[in-house]
Amino acid sequence: MNIIKKEYIGILLGALYTILFRYLDGFHFESVLITIDFSVNSFTFFLLVPMVVGILPILIAQNEIDNSRWKHFLYPIISNLFFIVYALLFKLEDLGCGIIILPPLLLVSGIIGLLVGLLLKRKNNNKLYSVLFLPFLFVPIENLITNQDISHDVESNIIINNNSTYIWNNIIEVPEIKKHEYQRGFFSYIGIPYPIKSKIEIIGNEKFRMGYFSDGLILAESIEEMEPNKMIRFKIHIDKSKLRNTPMDQHVLKNDYFQFSSISYHLKQVGNGQTKLTLKCKYKINSMMNAYANFWAYHIIKDFEVRLLNALQVKFDRKVLKTVHS
Repeated sequence: MNIIKKEYIGILLGALYTILFRYLDGFHFESVLITIDFSVNSFTFFLLVPMVVGILPILIAQNEIDNSRWKHFLYPIISNLFFIVYALLFKLEDLGCGIIILPPLLLVSGIIGLLVGLLLKRKNNNKLYSVLFLPFLFVPIENLITNQDISHDVESNIIINNNSTYIWNNIIEVPEIKKHEYQRGFFSYIGIPYPIKSKIEIIGNEKFRMGYFSDGLILAESIEEMEPNKMIRFKIHIDKSKLRNTPMDQHVLKNDYFQFSSISYHLKQVGNGQTKLTLKCKYKINSMMNAYANFWAYHIIKDFEVRLLNALQVKFDRKVLKTVHS
């Protein structure tokens, strides 16, 4: 019984360690000598914290699980799964954020646990407990490193059987997209909002194109450039938008780690009454984990573009319209 408890204690402490760091997100301390900013969007949280979690369960129960390589690998992973369950239950993360942060936590902690298990070999390794302090020591060092501000583009297009004038007249204020017109996918099911409609509204004597999305998200967009029947470019104003009270909106849209630069539509008549409609999104990522963050940003935005264009094709396609009205 004591052996079982000791094994479980290690798993539990690993989960509690990650939970502690998650609660420290947003904590700021600044003095003449040092600046400390704890953030989940950091090298520390994605790599160093799971390294610690990979070591803790193995150290605590090293004699009991010394011969089990599977336990060396799986116990740290179970610790992080407990963390995700806790984060979802207590709304520290939503499902989308949980899925995004989970892979590096599982992979790093599992590999470290396996390596540490191979190195311990029943020796007294109490000195390894000092690794608990490594993330806390590294945070101020990481704060000294200037993040790279990198721009990215995502572009998608579709052919619609209708003239550019008709599409143009419906692209600024997009009529409500019905459920049968929009095919939801993986990302929308894990909490990424999907588009419903857009309309021009006046906010404080300023004209904005308000994009309405699922779950109450409303994005305010101003027209930056327009060439009738050919192209229109919008800029998103987060300060004028209505964000959801979710970890995803607060961490991604409200913070400076991710910023939409512009969203634009381009229309080109391609003959036979057809129009090529192109949707372009430009965005910036500013974090220590740019490559990993962009992997998810690109695929989420690409999926959004393709599904929105498919919905607009269903909505604006002349053949579909004739079928509906006949």
